[in-house]
Amino acid sequence: MFFIQKLIQLKLAFLMLVFSVIRIGFMEDFETVTGFMISFYLVLFAIMFICVECNLKKSRLWFYFLNSSLGKGLFHLFCFLLCFGSAADPSWVDVLLGIIFFLTSVIMLIMYCFFKNQ
Repeated sequence: MFFIQKLIQLKLAFLMLVFSVIRIGFMEDFETVTGFMISFYLVLFAIMFICVECNLKKSRLWFYFLNSSLGKGLFHLFCFLLCFGSAADPSWVDVLLGIIFFLTSVIMLIMYCFFKNQ
């Protein structure tokens, strides 16, 4: 189960980096403060996911909430809300990444419900 969570987190971090590059390079809403900050947060969170899953330095202690399925699921819900809270008219990148965050949060929360004693 731990391996599946690690795989999901690393793939999601890679997708976040790719979508951040797309936002920075090709989207017209990047020039706004909101667009810039969302792109910045996506890169920051992707780096945070990679650090935690690869056990770099003390990242597991700094981001202790990402050690459990519940913490990961709730943080994915936060990122989902961040993607859809970007503007009145979110871009296709925000919608796609938001849907992916929602699906992974549901998966993580289901894993928590069934495997919380392990």
